[in-house]
Order: sequence, then structure tokens, then C-alpha cells
Amino acid sequence: MPLSIQQVEHLAKLAKIYLAEDEKEKYVQELSAILDYVKKLQEVKTDAILEIEVNAGRLRDDYVIGLSSLEQDELLNAAPEKQGRLIKTKAVFE
Repeated sequence: MPLSIQQVEHLAKLAKIYLAEDEKEKYVQELSAILDYVKKLQEVKTDAILEIEVNAGRLRDDYVIGLSSLEQDELLNAAPEKQGRLIKTKAVFE
């Protein structure tokens, strides 16, 4: 399904980009090839594919595995740096 130059110009306007005349021709070809590929994908028979049952809104049960205060203290004492009851680490983003 070949696109026209007017359609490419319209897409460029929607995307708020400037296209030179030679770029418009290039995008007519490239976008047309993409649309042809999508058309082929739409022709693929998917009837034999089993539907996966999705439990919409159903998440796994969440539970807390707590450490005793003694275990927490041991972990905090093993940390090279701490700030209060938190383990201090190097910054990820600087």
C-alpha cells in the first residue's frame, strides 16, 4: 500500500518534523514497505493459537518475611556503612 507524498507530509506535520524533498521520497518508500509488512502480518491465521487465560486484576498473594530484631541487628552491624537503621550505599545516579 504505497503512501503518497501528501500523506508523508501530513505525518511529518503531525510529528512536528521538517522533511527535505529527498527525505519525503525516502519516507514514502520506507513507510510503504512497513505498511506492506503489517498487511502481511494481518493475513497470518491465528485461529490455532490457544488463548492464554489471564486473571485480570488477580495478583499473587503478597506476604512479608520478617527478620527478628536480632537478625536485623546482625545484618546492620555487618554493613560497612549505615545511617540510623538503614544500610548506606554508594549513589546510583550522580
